[in-house]
Amino acid sequence: MQRTPERPAQFDRDGYLFSPQEPQILLEAVPSLCERRAFIPGIALKAAA
Repeated sequence: MQRTPERPAQFDRDGYLFSPQEPQILLEAVPSLCERRAFIPGIALKAAA
């Protein structure tokens, strides 16, 4: 997400700051982030209930 002077006005108008493409970019990053976290010593992943 780019920080620009227009962002606060966009938030006031739309109620969110993400462009239509940004949620998809974040969703695509989740598996990689989970893999990284799985290999951090001292952090145990909890099973979903």
